[in-house]
Amino acid sequence: MGSNPGPVAIIDEPEVTSVQDRVKGFKEAIASGCPSAKIVADISGGGQRDKASSVMEDLLQSHKDLRAVFGINDDSALGAAKAVQAANLTGKIIIVGFDATPEARTAIQQGAMYGDAVQHPEDIGKLTIDAIHDYFGGKTPEKRIAVNVGQFTKANIK
Repeated sequence: MGSNPGPVAIIDEPEVTSVQDRVKGFKEAIASGCPSAKIVADISGGGQRDKASSVMEDLLQSHKDLRAVFGINDDSALGAAKAVQAANLTGKIIIVGFDATPEARTAIQQGAMYGDAVQHPEDIGKLTIDAIHDYFGGKTPEKRIAVNVGQFTKANIK
């Protein structure tokens, strides 16, 4: 985002616990990695593409200097990208989503989105089974089991 990152918005779904964790992590990363960026809006898009697109249209009106958006899932990010595209601002606003669905990967490849955070369900499944195995083997599983998250940007496209 350069030395002057500008305003950042979050298209949220605060009712969902995992989303609360995503947003908390995003805010912490912005604060530590890009302290001059200011989060100017954190608005629910309900995790739905149409609602996220409408939220993004409003954000474009209320924050004309908006530089980046974090959509809490790919529907949120793709909805934001649709509004940005309609406003002829593609490439001027960085859009990052979460999940790296095939449609989002295509949007990233085409430049409509910058990138995505990626979960690894196979690791989540394995670690869950390991914890259950340990539990039934008499061990107390860790209170918190961390699972690596990756990223998907144009650099990942083969």
